[in-house]
Amino acid sequence: MTAGSDGAMHFWDYEAKNKIKTLNYLESPISVARVNSSGDMVAYALGNDWHLGEEGIGKWPVKIGVHFITENEIKYNK
Repeated sequence: MTAGSDGAMHFWDYEAKNKIKTLNYLESPISVARVNSSGDMVAYALGNDWHLGEEGIGKWPVKIGVHFITENEIKYNK
């Protein structure tokens, strides 16, 4: 899984070298995201990730969220 300042999370199948799914429902930059050790949840933080420098301060509310990973986000369907 990758995430970034565009507010999107991308789920990848490393072995198939393909993107499985993109979640684009977030309205602010994802400053950090981590998958738990069992691989069924992603915790993420939204807010200023400094890609706008000081101009981004206060532009986005700071939020913390959890996304439960579904079966169709684990393997690439050919």
